[in-house]
Amino acid sequence: MFSFLLLLPLMLKFCVLCTAQVLEGLDYLHTKCRIIHTDIKPENILICVSEAYVRKLAAEATQWHKMGLKLPGSLGEQILR
Repeated sequence: MFSFLLLLPLMLKFCVLCTAQVLEGLDYLHTKCRIIHTDIKPENILICVSEAYVRKLAAEATQWHKMGLKLPGSLGEQILR
């Protein structure tokens, strides 16, 4: 029988890497973009997306911001699909 205990070191490494990247992203948002993220939760973390997709999301968010509008709630749901 396979022991899941063998996977613990890999899972821990993944968690450490993800946490470091999330913190790096939050630091960038805060220091460079002057944005404070107030809804940090697992559903709001992007994993494995292309740079082109991130640029598209950033452009859309910028347009919404310029128009003085809040991002629609469905935008986050689209990211997870």
